[in-house]
Amino acid sequence: MKGISPLISSVILVGITLSVALFIVPWYQNLAKEQTDIASSSSNIECAYVTLNDVSPTYTSATHKLSFQIENTGSSSVIIQRIQIIYDSGTQVEGNYTSTTLVGGGLTSVSITQATNGSNIDSAIDSVRVVTSCPQAGFTISGDSISGAT
Repeated sequence: MKGISPLISSVILVGITLSVALFIVPWYQNLAKEQTDIASSSSNIECAYVTLNDVSPTYTSATHKLSFQIENTGSSSVIIQRIQIIYDSGTQVEGNYTSTTLVGGGLTSVSITQATNGSNIDSAIDSVRVVTSCPQAGFTISGDSISGAT
C-alpha cells in the first residue's frame, strides 16, 4: 500500500495552516485592540491625582438658576467639559456651560440658567452630572442634595 506523495501532503499541511490562521489572526487583532484601548484609557496618570467635590448646590426658582461650586482637592488639573441635568421625568439636557480648567487645589463656581436648547432650567432636578476630561473624576450630584430643587 502506498501513502500520499510528499508534495500533496505538504500542500494539505499548508492549506490547514492557512485555514487556522484565517480564524486566529482576526481574533488576535481584536484582542490586541481591546487591550490597547483599556491600557490607553487608564494610562492618563494625571487623572489619578484629581479628586472633585461639589460644594453648596442650590436652585433658585425665581431666576431658574442652578449654582454650585466644584472643588478639586487633588494635585492635578482637570477640564470641566459639560454639565448634564437629568430631570425627574428622565429628560436630560446639557447646561449652557463653557468648559473650564480647574487646577489642583482650586475651586470654581458654576451658574446655569439655560440649557443649550434654550430652555430654562426647571426645579424638578433628579441629578446633575459633571463630565470631565478624566472620566473617573466626573461625578453626579443628587437632586435631593440641591437646595431649592423639587
